[in-house]
Amino acid sequence: MPVVAGNAVHKGKRSASTPLAQVVKASPKQLIDSFLKMAIDLCRAGTTGLSLLETNSTGEQGFRWTNLTGKLATCVGGTTPRNFSPCGIALDYNAPQLFAYPGRYFQYFNQLEVPIVDGFGHSVSHKHGDRRHCLDPFP
Repeated sequence: MPVVAGNAVHKGKRSASTPLAQVVKASPKQLIDSFLKMAIDLCRAGTTGLSLLETNSTGEQGFRWTNLTGKLATCVGGTTPRNFSPCGIALDYNAPQLFAYPGRYFQYFNQLEVPIVDGFGHSVSHKHGDRRHCLDPFP
């Protein structure tokens, strides 16, 4: 019987759980990065990451990239504004948001050498090429 795409994805998710359990046992601090690395494989993404909502000393909110895996891994610590970002819109609608070429809407993404093709707000994974430098529009 041929394997349909849904079954292949389910098998990939199931096979990912064993290494995660091993990471939790051996090095729990590495759990997030291990999970993000698995998301790269399962989603065929160039970068996956985790950002946290923060408020700076002037009261402005923004998302700080606390964990990034893949081609933008060196951009950990970079930020995007709360009121003008894929993650911010996802929070506003209380639902994940997928953006094709998010640089068309969020100009600061165009600072990258190669455009981000897909950007998923809330739980973010990006498909793109090599990057030249990181973004930080929210100091």
